[in-house]
Amino acid sequence: AKNGLITSVATDIPRLEYPLIDGVVNGCPSLLLEPQRTNLVTYSQTYTSGWIFDDSTITENSTISPDGNINAGLWKGNTVSSRHNIGVTPTPVGSVTASFSLFVKAKELKYLQIASANTVNQYVNFDVESGIIGTVGSSFSNAKIENYGNGWYRISVVSPNQYNGYYISLVSGLTATWLESWIMPNNTDGLYIFGAQIEQGSFPTSYIK
Repeated sequence: AKNGLITSVATDIPRLEYPLIDGVVNGCPSLLLEPQRTNLVTYSQTYTSGWIFDDSTITENSTISPDGNINAGLWKGNTVSSRHNIGVTPTPVGSVTASFSLFVKAKELKYLQIASANTVNQYVNFDVESGIIGTVGSSFSNAKIENYGNGWYRISVVSPNQYNGYYISLVSGLTATWLESWIMPNNTDGLYIFGAQIEQGSFPTSYIK
């Protein structure tokens, strides 16, 4: 939208895309033309159903998300020497090319990994404070991080052979290994997440609730 927020549009209403420069709307809009897609994450804004937690917790409705509502979750790990992640499996699953995307905002923590359970070569690390992509496993492609303003980034990656389960993992840095196990300094530091999306296709489209 013109105010920089994600907005919902009714069927048969043309959608406009406003150019973002460093997360700020700057310039004239253009028609947003995209293929029809379905978000295969059934619960993309809540985490009480459909998600698996490993040594981490989410407090829902903790801050303002990119759609302007207080509906983003605060995600925190703990001090156990383990993986600190959450997993989600789409409905249905399949062995075709798929894209995974998520909105993230740094708080005390800033490093995040998207990974697949398929192989240790499917992972990518992000710095969601500086907007930097770190190590990318050889079986993932088209990793991106886009500035949506107000500290929010949309991170995404393409898996060429599956849209089965994905993990989002709190990691120690940009060179973290696949689903890294490590000891966090406390159980109070965290970051914000919103709008998980898995879709069949070789690139992510606009967020679908």
